Amino acid sequence: MRAACLVLGLLALCRAEEEIAEGNLVVQKNLDSLTDFPALFANECNFTVNIKIYNIGEGSAYAVTAEDDWPESGFKLQEGALSQTWDEIPAGEMVELNFTVAPTFTGVFPGFRASVSYKSSKESELQYGYSTLMRELQVIGKDVFTKLTATYHAEWTIFTVLWAAAVLAPFAAWSFIRANHDNGVPKMKSS
Repeated sequence: MRAACLVLGLLALCRAEEEIAEGNLVVQKNLDSLTDFPALFANECNFTVNIKIYNIGEGSAYAVTAEDDWPESGFKLQEGALSQTWDEIPAGEMVELNFTVAPTFTGVFPGFRASVSYKSSKESELQYGYSTLMRELQVIGKDVFTKLTATYHAEWTIFTVLWAAAVLAPFAAWSFIRANHDNGVPKMKSS
């Protein structure tokens, strides 16, 4: 009985080793905003699109192609490429596709997903997937964008100086009067 269990266990172990480890991809798409307003962008001002591809499978993924088709009618590619291919992404590894675009319009642009195609093993058929959904973009004019995102250092400096003058000058006068007068009467100087 033990021998039969041992033989069956060895057969199951051999069969498990024969299974092919496959790649499994997760794709994340992000837009790098330069402001505290993550969905607000300026017309003709660059922003970077970052697509991260993680292989969370037990084996490598092969013939991986990532594409992110931004319409030429609304965006100008400034740097990088909208697609990239990798021969292999090993298990547990991450690769990135980065490029820079600039909107050539003002208005609202709906978010969309990047697409990816890959083989989960060398012999498998091509599989297709999509990234996380990017947010809707609000594209406004440069002048309005500058007004909304400016830090106004000069204005705050002028305000601080004038505030200090308005508060400190009367305080200095009050301190001088208090030090040189008793109940509003000038102190007598002793000789």
